[in-house]
Amino acid sequence: MNNNKYQQIIDDIVWKIEASKGEFYLTFVCCNYPHVSQEIIKQIDSTSEVEVSQLQLDKTAINLYNEIEKFSQSQHINALLVCSFEEVKNIYDLIISTNIYREKFRSSFPFPIILFVNDLILGKFSEFAKDFQTWGGITVRVDVSYDDLVNNLQAKIDQLFNTIMEVGYTDFLSNKEILGSSYQVELESIIKDIETLGKGLPSYLQGEISFVKGRDFYEYNKFDIALKCYHQCLNSWENAGDISSFKKAVLQFHLGLIYYRFSEDRNKNKIDHL
Repeated sequence: MNNNKYQQIIDDIVWKIEASKGEFYLTFVCCNYPHVSQEIIKQIDSTSEVEVSQLQLDKTAINLYNEIEKFSQSQHINALLVCSFEEVKNIYDLIISTNIYREKFRSSFPFPIILFVNDLILGKFSEFAKDFQTWGGITVRVDVSYDDLVNNLQAKIDQLFNTIMEVGYTDFLSNKEILGSSYQVELESIIKDIETLGKGLPSYLQGEISFVKGRDFYEYNKFDIALKCYHQCLNSWENAGDISSFKKAVLQFHLGLIYYRFSEDRNKNKIDHL
């Protein structure tokens, strides 16, 4: 990633950290792409003259105040970056309790706190912890270029295809197992951001998105819809032209899975009518 693309954002956050040393100050950084967030965090850590600590929320976290308090007891904190909100299972409980505890943040944490969230999490704060959000600091939005969006989307889909090939054809791993629990939010964010830029996806990527959706429908036994998605993928690839033979082989395998399930259902219906 070209760091210069986000240098102004990095400089602004570092300035806020250094200007708020020794006192509570809250900032939301909204970024829909974990790899971009992590790169910005690395740059903040290497640029700031104030030592920056990082708290990765555990998926079992239910109270942000308690998580920060526990973390601060194990080490001295001058500034704190908090991330991995999208991995928290009981995110509603965590956000609601944050609003309840909001006054204790200022009295207990004499250091700047930067919360890295995506659009979905930020929306939940706006809905369930508006007092905390507005009572706190500002929100910094990280916009990603069209080329970076397309490259990130392609990388995610290539990861999916490559993992399928590595696992082989004996097991069906779901998209969530391969790409992580928040993959749907990230893919939807990419598509939404591309549309916001007034641009469209290349034809071959439209096909691969259809393939991803088809796998989701297959997992939930919606075979007719999955089959439609796979054929949409095939049609998009044919329009695009040059598609790798191994991706075509993966698609053919998934088509075979559906026809096998159709055959199983027909045989079961015959037995039931005997």
